[in-house]
Amino acid sequence: GGGGGGGGGGVDRVGNVNANTSERRQMGEKVQVKLKVVVRCLPPTLSEENFKKQVDEKYEDEYAWLRYWKGKVAGKKGQQVLSRCYIQFKKPETILQFRKDFQGHAYINDKGVRFQAMVQAAPYQKCPKPKNKRRRDPKQNTIHKDAEYKRFVADLEKSVGIFRPSADIQMDQKEAEQKAKLASAGGVQAATMTPLMAYMKKKAEASMKRKQKRAHRKQKQSGGGNNKEGGGAGGGRTGSSKKKKKKQIKQGQQEQSTKSRPKKQQQRPASGRYRKSNNKSSAKTT
Repeated sequence: GGGGGGGGGGVDRVGNVNANTSERRQMGEKVQVKLKVVVRCLPPTLSEENFKKQVDEKYEDEYAWLRYWKGKVAGKKGQQVLSRCYIQFKKPETILQFRKDFQGHAYINDKGVRFQAMVQAAPYQKCPKPKNKRRRDPKQNTIHKDAEYKRFVADLEKSVGIFRPSADIQMDQKEAEQKAKLASAGGVQAATMTPLMAYMKKKAEASMKRKQKRAHRKQKQSGGGNNKEGGGAGGGRTGSSKKKKKKQIKQGQQEQSTKSRPKKQQQRPASGRYRKSNNKSSAKTT
């Protein structure tokens, strides 16, 4: 809804800040002119299109950026959230005129509730960059200054007068050269050794050397064992006698352990009740 204009209440920081910028600059202070304002206390039902139309009537070409945040109507659980709008103007003089037009501007909704707009300087003065604006590449349109490109152009200019056959003729020449090489080699094409094939060949040779070394070690060990076994009959007898002694010692230890174990307790006789019950049952049966 719309309403009447006029200067109303509210906190005004825009006029106070921008009015003193010239005086502060004369004193040598570095002052940042605040060009971004926020319009608060707008009705939650006010759409962005209606508010933008109202602003564009007088300030269409005067602002550089505008962002509208629509509020929320109070529901059963949530509270009412008022709408607000952030605007960045191009000149500080436009802000003073905009403040006179919108400070205290009244909006009345369908239920007759009155909302009074309030213009303030935005606490955060920066604005997001436009998405369509791309960063310019520093190397763009500089290929003519590149040394490698200059060399390429120079070589190209030198080879202008030189006649070169077409690609088909060059392919035919290569095929003829290959056939001549085959004929000179007796019709057998020489195998080309690629880096991968050379690596695999080297790896196979290393594995073969390892296998040969292992086989040589095993032969040495088996020969040494045979020599030890054939060292004499006396040595073999002494080894067998030692084993027998060990077995006898183990058997003696086992016999001693069995003797030292306590005998199993004999089963206790059944209780008296059990005997009586058995007697009675036997008497009845008889």
